[in-house]
Amino acid sequence: MQEVTIKKVGVLQVAIFSAIIGIFVGLIASLFLIITYSVASSMFPIITPYISNYSSWIYYSLIIFPLADLVLGFVFGGIFALIYNISAKLFSGVKLYS
Repeated sequence: MQEVTIKKVGVLQVAIFSAIIGIFVGLIASLFLIITYSVASSMFPIITPYISNYSSWIYYSLIIFPLADLVLGFVFGGIFALIYNISAKLFSGVKLYS
């Protein structure tokens, strides 16, 4: 078994990776929202007048959610990498075994 200690990570690489994951999470969340809206409006027609005002925003969520998660994933991935680099210096990193 080989032991590797990770003492530093690339901030930009972690931020980009988090942004890519964020795109997929945003797509899944927006698809879930669209499916939930479609099912709710078809099963309960009495609530259709109340949620029809938001129907255009529901379909814009296919664009808004992935872009928002891309930006937030990039920012928080970079912040996490910076915090990891600082704490890894203090606590001598993380040991991984392969």
